[in-house]
Amino acid sequence: REWFVVKHAKVHLSQNNVLLPHVEMGVEAREQVANEKKELVDAPVTAKSHPLVQYAEMFSKRFDLIAERKSVVYQLREVSKAAIVAKFLVDNKVSLEECWLRPDSESGLCKMDLPFNKKERFHYEILVRDGTIHEHHGGVLSSMVGLYGGVDLNIDAFDLSMPIHRLSRSIRTPDYSAIYADPGQMGTSKELARLSAREIRRLIKDAGGQPPHGPAEKDDLIEILLKVCPQRAAEEGEQETTKDQPDDRLPYAAALGEDLRKLSFADDAVRSILDAVRARALGEAPAEATAEAQKSFWESLEEDTARAKILRAVFNSRLADRRHERNLFVPPVEKEAYIKKLQALVEEEHDVQQKRKEHFFSKDFVPSAPGDLFPSSWRPRFCMHFARGASVAAGGDAVRGRHLEASEADPRGLMAGRKPAFDRITEDGVRFRIYRQGRLEARTVQDADEGEETVGAVFEAHPLPPPADHHPVAKATEYVCSGEAAEDGAAADGAEADRPEAADAEAADAEAADAEA
Repeated sequence: REWFVVKHAKVHLSQNNVLLPHVEMGVEAREQVANEKKELVDAPVTAKSHPLVQYAEMFSKRFDLIAERKSVVYQLREVSKAAIVAKFLVDNKVSLEECWLRPDSESGLCKMDLPFNKKERFHYEILVRDGTIHEHHGGVLSSMVGLYGGVDLNIDAFDLSMPIHRLSRSIRTPDYSAIYADPGQMGTSKELARLSAREIRRLIKDAGGQPPHGPAEKDDLIEILLKVCPQRAAEEGEQETTKDQPDDRLPYAAALGEDLRKLSFADDAVRSILDAVRARALGEAPAEATAEAQKSFWESLEEDTARAKILRAVFNSRLADRRHERNLFVPPVEKEAYIKKLQALVEEEHDVQQKRKEHFFSKDFVPSAPGDLFPSSWRPRFCMHFARGASVAAGGDAVRGRHLEASEADPRGLMAGRKPAFDRITEDGVRFRIYRQGRLEARTVQDADEGEETVGAVFEAHPLPPPADHHPVAKATEYVCSGEAAEDGAAADGAEADRPEAADAEAADAEAADAEA
């Protein structure tokens, strides 16, 4: 069983008191064991050699890259951050306004099922001897690999009470002087009334005015501020008339705007966020500016820069589905350490792709057992072996590979109009094919972005020596082939060899291979 978990969680506090949640997520391997009450409970698997533990470690290491590519994993990480902040506020008994404790809209009853994943794959290997299936003594082997799990954030396991780690840096607050250059940034009198008297005094001072000494009513301070900014006072009435009518479904717009302006958001970003939230609450389409911003990000990936190259690999269309989020898409954070981490993971991925090609072009590649470099789905679910031995592991492609030798033959005639004997595709869209004709074998690779098929290796299978005279002949098989197949065999093996001899040789090869294995 594999579970998405929060491995580490904390809340940072900037010098200007902005909360910054930080979570490290991953996957944890668990198994069900019986406790003292004979109830099945989940317990972590600790054996480092266990396949699920190795899978969990690899997934956890690449979690950030997977989250940037898969929308569902990205949203899971964002939900975890929100849950961490919520727990921090509750644990520290932070007083919030009513609008932050009330949902946007009343949602109907949803399906209260636990998140659950289930993946099962069965494999069968069958031994056929003397025309019959041997059901005993290892004749039929079956195996099933099952992967189960879900999401277990386990937020309660983290102590988020004060004190918290305070960052040495501060989150940039808005430039107050810019408020008066653009009066629309300051807000109305009602919005100013939500500020503290201390903040209003600062606004008066930054505007070139002199706040009164001693205690003063907030309304008096606002009046002084508006006198210091006559342009703002003159335009306030006009803004009130042109402002959208308030909507009961968005009572927290002013509070949200205040909080966003205290963060390091540009003013146009604050307006875009408020417009998007308002449109969502009213059931309208998002603003076109948001769509233009996302379009600008995707267009930037086409630039010839190191950053664009990294992000192109991260958002590979064969691996990522984040483009389907459209206007809801959020680009990755522009943090140098985070971008370098993504770059390192992408480079590791590229190394694996190169190792795949090298292994596929070598004699060690076995189509029926591709190995750990390739997807497990490549392994055939049903495999039949024809042999005299008592084990299904006898013979097959592994023995064939021992007798392959590199060939200088031209593979174009071998590939033209012929169906490949092996045709598989990886998760990144790279296609691997094997063409066979007689004793010749050509292996090709076709990348997802390129239309051409690249030949990586051409082999020729050398026949095995016939069985020794002292080996008893238990069964003889004669193959009858069509004339077209005979011509293909003659072209591949030599004009002097006719098809019956070639067929007999292939039969002897198979028998000898099984005996050798």
